[in-house]
Amino acid sequence: MVAKNTVIVRNDAILSAAIGGETVLMSAEQGQYYALTATSHDIWDRLKTPVRVADLCAALAEAYGVPLETVETDTLAFLEYLESQAMIKTVQA
Repeated sequence: MVAKNTVIVRNDAILSAAIGGETVLMSAEQGQYYALTATSHDIWDRLKTPVRVADLCAALAEAYGVPLETVETDTLAFLEYLESQAMIKTVQA
């Protein structure tokens, strides 16, 4: 489960490419493709290196001028999905 104090990073096994303004991800293990746009692309980009979820949310709230509570709710839901698809992993802080 992803929580605000969790440190996460991309799963290196996920392939990604920019295509026509979108980021397309591919999981060879799952045989699935995923398309990311706008904010989800930004989140994926910020997961290149390990980041604490609370810090990620604070940076997104500042970048987009959105209330932190809104960002936390939406971002945690998105990260939970990425985790369920084995696209991110937790790391020890």
